[in-house]
Amino acid sequence: MGAITFAQQNPTQWHLPEGAKARLGNGRATGDIAFSPDGTRLAVASTIGIWIYDAKTYQALVLLTGHDDEIPSIAFSPDSTQLASASWDNTLRLWDVTTGEHLKTLNGQRWGFYSVAFSPDGEMLASGDGDGTVQLWDAATGEPLETFTGHRLQVSSVAFSPDGRTLASGGLDDTVRLWDVSTRKPVKIFSGHKANVTSVAFSPDAGTLASSDQDRNIVLWSLTGIEHKSISSGHAVAIWDIAFSPDGQILASCGGGQGLNGAINLWDAATGEHLKDLTGRSVANVLGIAFSPDGQTLAGSIGFREYTVRVWDVGTGAELKTLTEHASEITSVALSPNGEMLASVNDDNIIRLWDVGTGQQKRTFLGHEGHNRRDKRFNSIVFSPDGQTLASSADRVREIILWDVDTGTRKTIPTEQVIFNLAFSPDGQTLASGDWDANIRLWDVATGEQLKILKGHTAPIFSLAFSPDGQTLASGDWDANIRLWDVATGAELKTLEGDPEKRTEHTTEVTSLAFSPNGDILASRSQDQSLPSRANFLGEMIILWDVATGEPLGRPIVSGVPNYSTGRFQKSVVFSSKGHAFAYGELKTIVLWDIATGQELKTFSGHTAYVSEIAISGDGRTLASGSHDGTVLLWELPPPALKETPEDINDDGAVNIQDLVLVAANFGKTEANDADVNDDGVINIQDLVKVAAAIGS
Repeated sequence: MGAITFAQQNPTQWHLPEGAKARLGNGRATGDIAFSPDGTRLAVASTIGIWIYDAKTYQALVLLTGHDDEIPSIAFSPDSTQLASASWDNTLRLWDVTTGEHLKTLNGQRWGFYSVAFSPDGEMLASGDGDGTVQLWDAATGEPLETFTGHRLQVSSVAFSPDGRTLASGGLDDTVRLWDVSTRKPVKIFSGHKANVTSVAFSPDAGTLASSDQDRNIVLWSLTGIEHKSISSGHAVAIWDIAFSPDGQILASCGGGQGLNGAINLWDAATGEHLKDLTGRSVANVLGIAFSPDGQTLAGSIGFREYTVRVWDVGTGAELKTLTEHASEITSVALSPNGEMLASVNDDNIIRLWDVGTGQQKRTFLGHEGHNRRDKRFNSIVFSPDGQTLASSADRVREIILWDVDTGTRKTIPTEQVIFNLAFSPDGQTLASGDWDANIRLWDVATGEQLKILKGHTAPIFSLAFSPDGQTLASGDWDANIRLWDVATGAELKTLEGDPEKRTEHTTEVTSLAFSPNGDILASRSQDQSLPSRANFLGEMIILWDVATGEPLGRPIVSGVPNYSTGRFQKSVVFSSKGHAFAYGELKTIVLWDIATGQELKTFSGHTAYVSEIAISGDGRTLASGSHDGTVLLWELPPPALKETPEDINDDGAVNIQDLVLVAANFGKTEANDADVNDDGVINIQDLVKVAAAIGS
């Protein structure tokens, strides 16, 4: 496949997992970036693969996929035709940059690869390995040439000298080592660092070797006999990467910002004098940097919740471009009822609105304002039933924001406590909120006025759900209690209690609640440290409840989510629109569960990190999953099996007046519903006639 043809395709369709129909976002940038030597391309390592961009237009050209784990290092060949990638999955891979074709795999040892570099003539590769070895490879055949031993711990960085005669390596044993490439012998050990060495780089004239460490220091080692220089960088945390400008006059370092200097600093390579801070306080942490071949621009891979890629003008310090397709881990997703729009929240506390049909980002909402917005993580986002409003709440902020989806304008509702969870009533007129102070509050959406307070819980409210008819509200709290409320009166109807001996009760916080479409079943999800999951971790538990009796329906479903995996809960359980199944996230997959048989219907696999939240569109055709890999995947849901008697809407074994009432109650609705007996997309008189004709069967 040629590059032009590939580039003309929609990147949201590239290398999709089986069953997925689109990908929103290009994955979280993981650190390493590189300009091709000819200056035409920029490569970015991400959680889902390596993206190759046009270095002038920044349009995506190719996505390289195949690694099964993190990709800490990438390197272009000197002629810019190939890219080498090093991965924790114990492989080095070589790729054709133009076509995206995987050329060969170089297999290593079980400790993984952490760094890779091409020799200046392109004939060899060097790799830094997790077991402390440095290896030389024949780039043409993929055969190993030599293994250098000496580092006691992981080799974090390797670099060839400009003439290709010397190889430098830096490791977590705090040393920098030089190796003679032709004789395969060690040359020298530099032991001036007192912390893990993170990066090594030769100056273009080969007179200086620079190295950096996790104690925020840079050392300029003279290779001509002059005494070395040490630079205390002023970075707030470790220095992650260093790079010389092509003319050798500037050394750039990146790491934690907001210290004495920013996250990217420029230094005089000869004197060690600080020249410029490229980022100021606009960036908290940069994981990798790369100069363009002409030295006029510098690209940085941003970490700490943002995980974008930015490009700066070296001379002026002006920011030229931000690749917004890369973003931090997805923490929440919400689908509009008609399935046409998706809202996602990243760890950078920005709401992104996406057009599901085109996969394009339409709008961003910059979160809850105030001091230190980055710490105000979203707790909840939810669409109104008409899809015109998005409600949000955030940690450390006592407010609810109602966003107009079309205009981006906001209406703020002040609250007395931090709000953990939000839910719209089916008619869209009421918004329920659950707060830290164990109260549930009902709000008038039109006016923002508080209607009533539901009291009874004694712990923070973590989950809320309205019944489909809007008459009942379910709530779950930190202490594993689930209560049902009469929305009209505010009275508590019942508390759902399982049987400890049968292990049908929650023992920890209830993180998700969902009613089935006909309202007769409530699904609840919590962590439960007493139940081993199918993945042999302490897991999470899903219980189905009979709403009428308040009793559990059979044994719980145990999901394979280790409760210590990410510090956050996989909080979603959602019903299909027909109510025959529900879906939940399990580690890196999504499971669709058949209620009648108690078996898995389908498992969706494709994310490279934990699934954080899922949503199903109102028409039942699309499932969206957000992941810590920084992407949202859209999946085509399989249609439910046809009912033998579609006129038996409530599945009670007979077609009777109750089925007629269900059709009448849903008259005019267009979302997927069992009351749409003839499946023509709308519940109308034709459905009523079909049920009436079948009464008594």
